[in-house]
Amino acid sequence: MIRVSAKRHTLTPAKESDLAAKISDIANRVGVTMTTVSKVLNNKPSGLRISAKTRERIFRTARELNYRPSYAARALARGKTNSLGLICGDIHTPFYAELTSHALHLADRKGYHLIVSVTEWDFAKEVECLDMLLDGRVDGVLMVAGGLQPGTPQHQYVVETGFPIVLVDMAIEGISSVSTDWLSGMDGAVAHLKGRGHRKVWMVAYPLPLPLVDPKTIAFCESCERHRMEWHIVNGGSDLRAVRQMGRALAEEADRPTAVIAYSDYAATGLISGIRDGGLEVPRDIAVVGIDGTEAGAYYHPALTTIGAGIERLAGEAVDLLFKLVSSDRGASPRSLSLASSLTIRSSA
Repeated sequence: MIRVSAKRHTLTPAKESDLAAKISDIANRVGVTMTTVSKVLNNKPSGLRISAKTRERIFRTARELNYRPSYAARALARGKTNSLGLICGDIHTPFYAELTSHALHLADRKGYHLIVSVTEWDFAKEVECLDMLLDGRVDGVLMVAGGLQPGTPQHQYVVETGFPIVLVDMAIEGISSVSTDWLSGMDGAVAHLKGRGHRKVWMVAYPLPLPLVDPKTIAFCESCERHRMEWHIVNGGSDLRAVRQMGRALAEEADRPTAVIAYSDYAATGLISGIRDGGLEVPRDIAVVGIDGTEAGAYYHPALTTIGAGIERLAGEAVDLLFKLVSSDRGASPRSLSLASSLTIRSSA
C-alpha cells in the first residue's frame, strides 16, 4: 500500500528521539506559560497581549526543539481529525491520477489532509486500509474501489454507525455514492459514429469477474440497439500490452469494424498503438472512442474523442458530499448522485 498526504511539512526532519518536545519544553525555555505557547503555535485568538518579539521567540524555539504538534491530541480535543481518506485501486492511469489530484486540491482548500491508499484492486488490501481509516484516523473516506461489499464486517459497521463514506464511480447498497450515468454519453457516441457513416462498432471491454457487469458495457449495448448498429464486444485485457495486442489483431481481422469504443482513454491509447502496428491508421481506417473524459486525452495523437462526465466535476461532487456527511448527523440516510456523461469530439473519431 502507498500512502500520500496532501499537506507538506516544512520543518527540518528530526531524529526519533527529538520528537518528544512538548509545549511545556518551549514554555520553560522562553519563560512563558504553556497557554501562551499554545495560543501562538495554534494561531488562536486570545485576550492575552503577546508581543511580536515573544511570538518570534516561541516560533524559533519550536523550530530549534523540532517540535511537532500532536494531531491525535488535537483530534481528541476537537472531536475530529481534519483528515480524510481516499482508497483507490490505481493512480498510474490518467483517470485515477486526475481524480486523485482534484480530490487532494479540494481537501487542501478546506484545510484537510487527504491520506491516499493505493491498493492495486486487491479487495483484501482495500478492507485493510478501510479498517485503519475507520479506527479514528480520519473524519470520512472516499472509496474508488469495490471492497466495501455487503456481508463484510466493514460494510455492516458503516451502515450501522453512519460513518461518512462516499463511493466514487460505483454504487454499493447502503453507502452514499457519486457515479456516472454512461448511457447519455454512450448514446451520443454511437449516434455520432452512425452519422459519420459507420455501420459496425465493437467495444473493447474490461474483463470483470462474473457476475459483475461493467455499466459502460451495458450502456454500449443499449445504445447500439437503440440506433440499430451492428455491434460486438471483445475482451481487451487489463493492461496496455494486452490492449495493444487486441488492436493489432483487430487491424488484421478480415471482417473488422470501422469504429471501436475502448473501456477507458488509457486503453484507447494502447488500442491505437496496436492498430498502427497492424498497418492501419486512426481515424482513416478505424475510428476510436475512449471513455472517462481525461484531460490527458486531449494531448494524445490523434486527440481522443471520449465519453465522460468531467473528472473535476466528479471529484468535486464526491468531496462536497463527503463534507456534508461529515457535518451531518451519523443517522442520516445514504445519498446517491448520478452525473450525466457526454461526448467530447476530437480527432480520433
